[in-house]
Amino acid sequence: SAGLDADDPQKRYIHEAAQRICRALKEDFLPYLPYLLPGIYAMLRMQPAEVVDPDAEEEDPDMTVAFLEDGKAVGLKTAQIEDFQSAVQLLACFLEVLRGHYFDHVQETAQCLLPTLGFRFSDDVKRQAVQTWEELVRAAKEGLALRGIADQSLVADLL
Repeated sequence: SAGLDADDPQKRYIHEAAQRICRALKEDFLPYLPYLLPGIYAMLRMQPAEVVDPDAEEEDPDMTVAFLEDGKAVGLKTAQIEDFQSAVQLLACFLEVLRGHYFDHVQETAQCLLPTLGFRFSDDVKRQAVQTWEELVRAAKEGLALRGIADQSLVADLL
């Protein structure tokens, strides 16, 4: 979905299809992760734009604005928030289905997912990110068990 416009409805269909295919293939879906995860990570790395005058009439009405501690205002468009949510949902699906088999991707996923735990533009996205983090911890634990690794420091780092 990388070559599609931000508000292209095909993106949603592609993400839903990826989830269905993952659920159907289970561990056989693993070879596709290296092609899908970079796009998902890119969506999670999306940064809000600074909003100069959040009260101005000409500001984009399709923008959700949040205020930072230093008084600055930042915003994301609704389509960007939906992309963010879709990325979290994709990760949640992959983790739920693949569990310990997702182990090779746990650390990079954790690095990209961690900032979403404080997502200030949508409580739903933040809640889904926390639930996805729980799945990530479970995948790490099960991945260590699958590999016969007794060292649980990775799990401790995630907690």
